[in-house]
Amino acid sequence: MNNWTDFWQKKQGVFDEMMHHYTYFTAKKLHENKHILPTDEVLDIGCGQGRMADFYKGKIKKWVGLDISENYINDCKNKFKDTDNFSFATIPSDDYLNFEVLENQKFDKIVVMSVIQYFKNHEEIAQLIQNAQKYLKPNGKIIIADIVMSENTLKSVWNILLASLRHGFFFTFVRFVLHTRFSNYYKLRQKQHLLTVPKDVLENIIQKNNLKTELLDNLTIDSQRKTLIIGN
Repeated sequence: MNNWTDFWQKKQGVFDEMMHHYTYFTAKKLHENKHILPTDEVLDIGCGQGRMADFYKGKIKKWVGLDISENYINDCKNKFKDTDNFSFATIPSDDYLNFEVLENQKFDKIVVMSVIQYFKNHEEIAQLIQNAQKYLKPNGKIIIADIVMSENTLKSVWNILLASLRHGFFFTFVRFVLHTRFSNYYKLRQKQHLLTVPKDVLENIIQKNNLKTELLDNLTIDSQRKTLIIGN
């Protein structure tokens, strides 16, 4: 296993279970703060097993999920086969910023949750934004959640531990920590690390692309991570 795209091609067991809690927290916050509205048509880039889609089932006008993993997309298609306004499709693992599968669809909101930390470089973040903007409706917004501004593993573990106690998934968190320590995830993270986006780098991307943005706190379980909302 040489890179993150290889890693995410396969189901990840307890990691996927942990992401259920992690994603549900952000989905609930986006809903409560009206960043995503019931009348919205939403694109979910890097949808995984459809954890955010789970939350928004029955709460949204339309949901489209994209992912590089055929396993995850097949899970989503089976899970939501009776939900007419939800659809899912794969994107190429070697060209994951290519969204041509969407054809002429346009969206009110485009969500990218816990994805960009697995990109190769900061240029890919700018390319993601440019490509995603092609599929936004007028006045639409891109929501990039769970941005790693600086890699402080101990602080992240502490933040998630406290959240697991507050929200009732402590034992899942313990299994997650033990699993990742002795798994391919840990080996790969030691080799490639997560892509961090320091504030000056993020500001440079914003300025170069002339973006209207808000940088928000407290929308993810790991409170040191940020959420960027980009206007059209």
